[in-house]
Amino acid sequence: METITTAYIFGILTVVAITLVITTVMGIVKILKQQRMMENLDNEIQETHREFNRRIDETFQSLNGEIELQYREVNRRIDETYQHTDSRVDKLEGKLTIKIK
Repeated sequence: METITTAYIFGILTVVAITLVITTVMGIVKILKQQRMMENLDNEIQETHREFNRRIDETFQSLNGEIELQYREVNRRIDETYQHTDSRVDKLEGKLTIKIK
């Protein structure tokens, strides 16, 4: 009778041990999956951050180029205005010189 009870107890302990091992393995597998997911999310965040910075840099460069272009255009128009005013003043000076003589 004792051998049956002992065998029964060892059987129950074996089932409990197997269940514990299976549960532990399943938990470890889930933890590993979560770690992989977190690493993937971290990589995605880093890539998104790099892409965001790249786009900001491109936009900044584009805006700087446009500002520089507009700056040159304004300076060119100012120079044209000075040239036009200078030629008109020279013409007026020529007419006044002729009338004074």
